[in-house]
Amino acid sequence: MKRNILIAILCILANQEALAYECKPEKPLLIIISDISPDLPKDSFARKPKIIYRSGITQARVEESLDEKLNLQNLYVMNNQDAWIVNLVDKKGKHFVDRNPPFSVRMPIFIDSDPSFPADLFKELQFGCETGFFNSYNSPQKELKTESGTIYEQAVGANHWLAVLTRETPTGVPSHMFLLHDNKVVSTLQYNSFFELPKINPDLFKKPENVTFTEAN
Repeated sequence: MKRNILIAILCILANQEALAYECKPEKPLLIIISDISPDLPKDSFARKPKIIYRSGITQARVEESLDEKLNLQNLYVMNNQDAWIVNLVDKKGKHFVDRNPPFSVRMPIFIDSDPSFPADLFKELQFGCETGFFNSYNSPQKELKTESGTIYEQAVGANHWLAVLTRETPTGVPSHMFLLHDNKVVSTLQYNSFFELPKINPDLFKKPENVTFTEAN
């Protein structure tokens, strides 16, 4: 199971055929997530928070925590046809250019190499469009009582795979996102923060400064 969201983000600048639902965030977003999947070691770097900024369908930024073992701290900046990937530790990075408009940043929450994984279904389940995705499939909202209180759940799936969104209030922001395969939880994301911003600093999406870049093929 590939859980690192950045694997998905590397495929952001791609032409995609329109689906019944398309992820188009209406407002700038700040999202902080942690991967708390059940089989990840407690001290795993993958559990460290990631900060995500989105502005429309053409701009995004992802800030990783420091991986002390690898001496690596990645920053990803996407702006229209340009994408920059930087290691903030050594100040080196790569620059990617998409030469096939229209340009669209894509940030799918789940990807998997299993042949049965319904990639066409889940490719519009993106960070910033969680609620819209489930509502577009008319997923009914279920009220569930838990030891810590009431949660509200929606689910969409196919081919023995199921994505589940939970919120703490019926119209609130995401709390957790689960991916199940054959009724087993294989991935769990916790939303530490989810904010719609009245405005966003455009400098977040500019080419990072004081970095030595090489051009990607």
